[in-house]
Amino acid sequence: MTESEARSQPASIIDRYRRGFVCTSVLLFLTAHSMCSGQSTQSVSDPYPITRATPFSRIGISAWSAGGTGVADAGLPGAPFANPATLRLQGPSVYIEAGKKFSTTWILDLDYDGQFFIPAYISIGTLIGTLSLEGGYANTYNERFSSTIPVTTEQFPDGTGQFIDFEEATNVHAFYGSLGFFPSDHLSLGMTAGVNYIRTHESLGQVSGTGSGTGIFFNLGVLVQPLPVISLGATFKYSLTIDYSLRYDGLNLLQSDSTRGNYYRVDASFPYRATFPWIAEVGAKWDLSANIGILASVEYQKWSLIGDYFQDRFNVHMGTAYELSPTFSLRLGFFTQYDPSKSTGAYTDQDFLTAGIQWTATDGVIISAGILDSHLFGKSPSQSYFWNTNNTFHQTYISAGVGYDF
Repeated sequence: MTESEARSQPASIIDRYRRGFVCTSVLLFLTAHSMCSGQSTQSVSDPYPITRATPFSRIGISAWSAGGTGVADAGLPGAPFANPATLRLQGPSVYIEAGKKFSTTWILDLDYDGQFFIPAYISIGTLIGTLSLEGGYANTYNERFSSTIPVTTEQFPDGTGQFIDFEEATNVHAFYGSLGFFPSDHLSLGMTAGVNYIRTHESLGQVSGTGSGTGIFFNLGVLVQPLPVISLGATFKYSLTIDYSLRYDGLNLLQSDSTRGNYYRVDASFPYRATFPWIAEVGAKWDLSANIGILASVEYQKWSLIGDYFQDRFNVHMGTAYELSPTFSLRLGFFTQYDPSKSTGAYTDQDFLTAGIQWTATDGVIISAGILDSHLFGKSPSQSYFWNTNNTFHQTYISAGVGYDF
């Protein structure tokens, strides 16, 4: 979208996609309101849609090192979120994973990502007969924007030369329980259920807003093995919409009231809404030999339920797993991440290459590490998106995990 096209769009579109400037917009709106009252107190009724594709976490580094093909790959950490039917524990076990997203540039030249996740994922599980049981925590969605905003006054409308910091962060923390039931060597069924806790925090100078909410989610899965070298998996994932409000409070340093000799005070509440797409995925694993496996899956994401400015998307996942020795394996992969936004998709669509290793250090101790990166598949859009000076958007994520089987 060009600058002229963006300026001609309805305000609702700009509000929906100019992420990171919600707090700024609040301040500017409340400043105008406070000209008459001397104080800013306001609330609105239309929830702000917070959800997008880029912040979703990649839980289970072994599966994502092979392109996110865990839907048909049994026995890997992160199975409750890839496909709970692939949860195959050998006994009591624990696992912990941490990760980092490197900084990149979002629309409007906002700094994006640049986050550590410690922990990103924790699980404790055991095997009871033909039931694999697991519970734990996962950071399933995380987004961070940051920037600096010039300070303006009535005397210096073009800026005083001072700047204040802006930051917005949204995280979803999932607390879950999962079970995998394998009545035979050829069939597994699974279910994961839990609670999503979402928290959003914004700050701009001395103005800050915080809000949170909760909602349930569940994942259903099946895994079949029609042939000794072929595994087929399918999963369905659903999360309830979460409505919550951000309460803003503080002094607006962007504008001041010279007649009173002070800054306007902001006191406002704004509704937010986190609507997650339901996701259906099918995949397969083909064991070419005792130490080489080929994996692939197709994922359908139902985004259009959020609103007219979102479209449903398909994503493709491909990968391979190669056991170099009984204690060391290598995983490589590829996957697409297509943005459902009709306005910004051409800017934020990405193709990722993935790689990772798994090492059995001692009896029962397994160490994993991996990287997901979209820089190799560069793109140079011919148009400028919302006055952005950098027309390339790429993400890089690294993670490591350690598990112990008792």
